[in-house]
Amino acid sequence: MSNQPHPRSEQLTLQGNEQALQAWDALSVDRELHVDQLIAEVQRYRASSAAGVAQVSPSQAGILTASGVQYRMEFDRPVKVPETGATVSGFTTHMLFGELAGGEEGQRVGIIATTMFALAPGGDTVTALNKVVRAIEQGQQGGQRRSWAEATEHAFEPDRGLFVADGIWDAFRGCLGGCGGTCLAALTACLAAGALPAVAACVAISCGGCALRCAACVACDCSFFCRWAVGCCDQ
Repeated sequence: MSNQPHPRSEQLTLQGNEQALQAWDALSVDRELHVDQLIAEVQRYRASSAAGVAQVSPSQAGILTASGVQYRMEFDRPVKVPETGATVSGFTTHMLFGELAGGEEGQRVGIIATTMFALAPGGDTVTALNKVVRAIEQGQQGGQRRSWAEATEHAFEPDRGLFVADGIWDAFRGCLGGCGGTCLAALTACLAAGALPAVAACVAISCGGCALRCAACVACDCSFFCRWAVGCCDQ
């Protein structure tokens, strides 16, 4: 790729509960993402479900705990994005995990967001390239509890409501499969850690930088100027 830059700097950050909750608060005011509507719709669905989940009204709905991973790369030189012609000097990605109220073991619901922004020359964040929010449900099947390994992922649109969507969670877990045997062994144990933020934090700590790059890979969504840096994850 003739226009491909090279990394000049790389920064990987794991966010704890307080920082991640603040990040969720910031996303909740983004009108394109409909975070609050997604949460309310998920809770209404759960309250009317025959699965026997705890009923939680929309007024009680919310994110109880959270975790997050951030990735930032700056290039050795600016590069133009073929699709837009914009000049960028790097990119930053964010993958957030949250636990929604009202869940019990085997019935928990989590929420995931991925965002990606281009960096202008000088390092300022200027352009949102990709923003996605999804809810994922452990649920039950045939009366048997399921783990996060079999979670169902839902998206939300105002004119469609909730609908099953391709999984950013599955893409993240699939990428972790390339992080080596130690990470795979840790993933099995981490999936039993309870709430989704705890699972994600467990994976990030156990798998190290590879897990954070996998989060960046999912957020990148095969974009031109980041797929060479963090890979291309199938969503």
